[in-house]
Amino acid sequence: MTPANPVLLIPGFRGSTLVDCGEQVYPQGRRGVRPLLLTPGAPSRPLEPGVEITAGEPLPAVFGGFLRGLRRLLGPEVDVTGQALDWRLPLEQQVDALDASLDAHIAALRSRPPYRGSAWAEAPRVDLVGQALGASLALSLLARGTGDARVGRVVSIAGAWQGNPALALRTAAATGGEASDAERDAADLLRLSPSTWSLLPDSPELVSAAEGLPRSLLVREAWGEDVLRAIARRAGGGRANAFAAAEAHLGLVLDHARRSREAAGRIRSLADLGLAPEDLLYIVGVGYPTLQRVRLSGRPGDPRLGFDAAQVRDGWSPRGGLEAALTGDGIVPFSTALPPFLPLDRVVCLAPRDLGPFELKDRLLQSLTNLHVALPGMDAVQRLVASFLAGEPRGGRLHAWAPPGTVPVAAPPVPGLELR
Repeated sequence: MTPANPVLLIPGFRGSTLVDCGEQVYPQGRRGVRPLLLTPGAPSRPLEPGVEITAGEPLPAVFGGFLRGLRRLLGPEVDVTGQALDWRLPLEQQVDALDASLDAHIAALRSRPPYRGSAWAEAPRVDLVGQALGASLALSLLARGTGDARVGRVVSIAGAWQGNPALALRTAAATGGEASDAERDAADLLRLSPSTWSLLPDSPELVSAAEGLPRSLLVREAWGEDVLRAIARRAGGGRANAFAAAEAHLGLVLDHARRSREAAGRIRSLADLGLAPEDLLYIVGVGYPTLQRVRLSGRPGDPRLGFDAAQVRDGWSPRGGLEAALTGDGIVPFSTALPPFLPLDRVVCLAPRDLGPFELKDRLLQSLTNLHVALPGMDAVQRLVASFLAGEPRGGRLHAWAPPGTVPVAAPPVPGLELR
């Protein structure tokens, strides 16, 4: 009998612990975030001498319950593992790391039961579950070769395929003298990490702009002197050299972001990923007030990034029309969560009301601040993922919502699922 595919969890942006020479520095390292800062103009090199950052494990507070739940639902015969990644690095480097980790994981499984000597060992396949950016990394890996024989099914939880408006605001924050050292450190970590810029919105639907300003955040003209000065503060070497390094840094990270977005744009269908529709499940959060669009004000040469309070929207209702799509999970708007090539019948939605009676709803949402981070810990998510991967219902009755503005399909993407 061929064992079921093992499962590999891929955390998203800021979803893995980071370690410096055995000492955890993210999250809550005693040295703050400074060991994590990268060098302006050389954003793969640590800013502090002697620092050697490695990825530790998926954040236990976010993914510990998810991994335990999936192991319980799939049974002891299915290997369920999390793969930490250094989420600061350029996306190409993270996909490279995922590629190498997948090879190492398969090699390790081949040497132990139930996989050793089985038919699986002859043609190994691993099911990938990606949270947020982790899902994009999984799909990017598949896109490199029009599919990957090592990958079976793919699940996305809280994906952010087309950009994250809320992250853009944090990237532009804490540039002035009124900010505390801790606030500047946190914002500088975002500004100096190449992966941040790949998650920023770059379309007119997500960026409104004053006359003469771009409607994309992936061009230099979208970023003012305040952000440049904030980056230059970390460069050192005199004012002229510091500003030159800051300009070089902006050029590098924006170029990397555009390349990543262009590569994603070349994916026109699931066939480009080597996937059949039944190989993919997309779980999206709705019913939480979410920023839908950011605004560039000011003038050319002096742009200012902000937002209008009216753009924090939650129009979702179970039978809503187009207005219901103006929602999200508290971080990612529904409109940016889905790849344009994704058939909507592969999408299921969950809302805060789907937290079960035995889940501590108030504590969960208040401590994690939004549904985006809470989704992996929800019992409903774990049961959906396990049932999809097992090909049969696991953990009792399954309920979820059809995508906003659509009618529930007759054949839901998860066995036993009742779409409402």
